[in-house]
Amino acid sequence: MKKKPSIWANCVVKNEERWIWYALKSVLDHIDKVLVWDTGSSDKTEKIIKTINNNKISFKQIGSVDKNNFANIRQQMINKTFSDWILNLDGDEIWPKKSIIKLKNAIIKAPKNINTFCVRPINFVGDIRFIHPEVFLGQTPYGPKGLKGFFSNRVFRCNTPGLYVAGDYGKEGFYDNSNKTLIENKNQTKFLQDVYYWHMSYLPRSLSEKKDKQVMMRKRKRKHELGVSKPNWIEIPEVFYLPRPSIVPDPFYKMNNFEYLKAVIQTPLKKFKRKVTGWKR
Repeated sequence: MKKKPSIWANCVVKNEERWIWYALKSVLDHIDKVLVWDTGSSDKTEKIIKTINNNKISFKQIGSVDKNNFANIRQQMINKTFSDWILNLDGDEIWPKKSIIKLKNAIIKAPKNINTFCVRPINFVGDIRFIHPEVFLGQTPYGPKGLKGFFSNRVFRCNTPGLYVAGDYGKEGFYDNSNKTLIENKNQTKFLQDVYYWHMSYLPRSLSEKKDKQVMMRKRKRKHELGVSKPNWIEIPEVFYLPRPSIVPDPFYKMNNFEYLKAVIQTPLKKFKRKVTGWKR
């Protein structure tokens, strides 16, 4: 019988107390190990991670990292990963059970020529009632013709020839020995159109506004907008309903009155800007 491929997750965190428990719990039953490296959290991120009693988690505190050195940290994680496949897991992304199972099955059945799988991040904006329009708009970069919206390569073979990470934080990419990003090599990439994860990149990651701003690019990433309402086919992650320690925040975050008013004002302005600029990505 063919041995099932091993999967490790790589997770770099900083001030992720709002979502990290859900992120880890959503994948732990479906992977073999997760490396969690904390880059100097000042909130309850580390304490929350340590409430999860699971020997699959390998936690390490590495101290503050600047945006120019972030790719090097990801490279070090790859070098410490001894599995067939790597799941690139952020501390603010949560997987519905059906999607992570579909991804795992795709990995098990992957042809030898496929080195990476791309899936759809459901990017929430304002709060978890609204989805950023980028999820559904525009031709998918490097994707098959007719596929719309943004996709991300979240999982890739650990033994991809020449695998390395390059670029500043927010622009880092995973490359192979052709010096192209994995997603650019279309003959080695497969898009899974019915696989997705919840991504809270545009929402607060820490309960404290001050500590949230300590995370790189938070000023640019924190957005207020009444985006697209969540369609019925996007399922709420089951992990949101699991019993959780009292230290773990409620996942059903909503904007306060001031934030909602800000979103109401900004939404038509952003729609107009997209129309004028022809924004599609």
